[in-house]
Amino acid sequence: SDIGFMKDVVRSDELVMNVTLKEDKKQFVFGEIESGLGNQKFYNFKPSLFYYHPKINIGLIGSINNLGTETFSVNDGISIDKGYRSNLFKKRNESLFSFIEATIKDINQIKNQSRNAGLNFQFPVHKKFKADGLFIADFNQFNKFSETHKTYFHENIKEFVTDEVFTKRNMFYSTWNLKYQKSKSDEINYKIDFKMNELQNNSLLNSVSNVTRVFNSGSYKSENVVSQLIDYSKKWNNKNYINAGVRHYFSESSGFQNWKNDSLHLNNSLFNEQFHYNIINQDIRNKNKQIDFELKYYYILNTKHKFEINIGNYFDHLTYFTNAHVKNRFLEVVNQPVYLNDVKLQLNKVFTKFNY
Repeated sequence: SDIGFMKDVVRSDELVMNVTLKEDKKQFVFGEIESGLGNQKFYNFKPSLFYYHPKINIGLIGSINNLGTETFSVNDGISIDKGYRSNLFKKRNESLFSFIEATIKDINQIKNQSRNAGLNFQFPVHKKFKADGLFIADFNQFNKFSETHKTYFHENIKEFVTDEVFTKRNMFYSTWNLKYQKSKSDEINYKIDFKMNELQNNSLLNSVSNVTRVFNSGSYKSENVVSQLIDYSKKWNNKNYINAGVRHYFSESSGFQNWKNDSLHLNNSLFNEQFHYNIINQDIRNKNKQIDFELKYYYILNTKHKFEINIGNYFDHLTYFTNAHVKNRFLEVVNQPVYLNDVKLQLNKVFTKFNY
């Protein structure tokens, strides 16, 4: 448990090691800086620096490269400091980055640029009030290009295909943890997270044979998340403990996908035969709002007999909207939405649990 006096009632497999430093070793800087330059303008720069003081801790990890290697990942940044972890709301699994993936690797890549950094700090505002924070930024750009020559002997047709892909990804994450310890057995923790994701992808496929066909697709996704938690813990005596908290979560995601072609190979399904240029547009918008309350009461009869009462309420308000339609080369809608989904849900869960 992140709360010292709750260790007797909260089960955990994690271990804590206390380290005592000598007086002349209590303030120091350590780390390393890795850098390199290569042919064809390849470069790599990776700093890892840390400053330690009994009252202030600062850590910085980052990387800039165009090698297509992931020298610093989102998980590396989060491992610097996971922040306050509450004993409540264990059933609420937040998705940190729903569409942020590892650095893209492809033998056809012509550009793969990665820039990211993580900064962590801890400092005491007052002898009873402490604060710490974490910032992570990740910016990636990936381009690939391929050419394919094909010959169909039975029809004596030669085809030349080019495939271009452009991908851009941006991410920012920040968390703040505030701790107020009134006494050794009375503590309040507040945590707030900000998350922003952005992913853009464009693809162009060009086929030239006896006819020329062009197929273009593009997509864009964005997600913004704010999560807040306030947690109160108190130990009345060696037998009675209480832990209560309120949580608020809000996420909003939006995006679109476009498919564009200049041929009629799909005209029997979605496209209109009188147009020689067609576009499929899909718009997506989702929202998720959560407000939760949870309370745990612990009673320790002796070392072998413990009682736990857990009550709470989870509330969800969900909105899902998807709209897909077809346009011609004049950007005119040629039919009604091919697919329309507009759903709103409200869910409320009240629970009570008893553990012995």
